[in-house]
Amino acid sequence: MSIQLPQNISLLSDNELEDLIKNHKPKLSQYVKQYQTDNIDSIIKQTYGKQQQLLAFKERYIQLEEDRSSLNTEIDAVKLLHSQYVAKWQNLETIYKEQYSEDAFKRQLGRDVSHLDHDSNTLKNQILSLTDMDRLDELLEKYKHVRGQYHYSKEQLTTWEEQESLRH
Repeated sequence: MSIQLPQNISLLSDNELEDLIKNHKPKLSQYVKQYQTDNIDSIIKQTYGKQQQLLAFKERYIQLEEDRSSLNTEIDAVKLLHSQYVAKWQNLETIYKEQYSEDAFKRQLGRDVSHLDHDSNTLKNQILSLTDMDRLDELLEKYKHVRGQYHYSKEQLTTWEEQESLRH
């Protein structure tokens, strides 16, 4: 929108115009306002609308910051759970390797062979020192059973060790 300038404004010199601007600024403002009222009202409305948008953005920003903080807290909790999971998984893997690995099986088989050998020697000594022959059949059956298990386990252990040496 253009402002209508006063009639004969071109007759004023630069110094007179400068004087008008410096010394009669309120009157000039009043003169401009009479032509700009519609424009000023629309500018005020636009400014108010922008102000409302900025306030809405500010509130949304505050909400987003709260959400971000909440998410960071949840992320920290998930990281903690993940680290606990990894630790438990490592513990489980260690337990598994100690109890179910080839070496663990071989150690257990070796212990079983030693126990069976010890048990069969104990039964053998009981049979040799037996005074009551009524228990002889029972002790011989036990001895045969234990000795059979011993040989079976010993054969498994020997086979296992041979296979292991072939792999290397």
